Amino acid sequence: QRCQDICKVLAQPYPLQGENGAFLAHVSASIGIAVWNEQIDSDEALIQAADRAMYQVKDHGKNGCALAST
Repeated sequence: QRCQDICKVLAQPYPLQGENGAFLAHVSASIGIAVWNEQIDSDEALIQAADRAMYQVKDHGKNGCALAST
């Protein structure tokens, strides 16, 4: 739920001032989450699990969250 809340906040447009005047910026996030368990044997393995989860989100349209299945 917290991850989806973060994506909603980031998705709200916000005004910026550029060289050519004001414009609205739109941001999205693809977030992969991995939780350590006894099957994960290193920090690198945990990061790789989160990375795979993030790419699952990207493959399904971006701007969302996925929990890694380890």
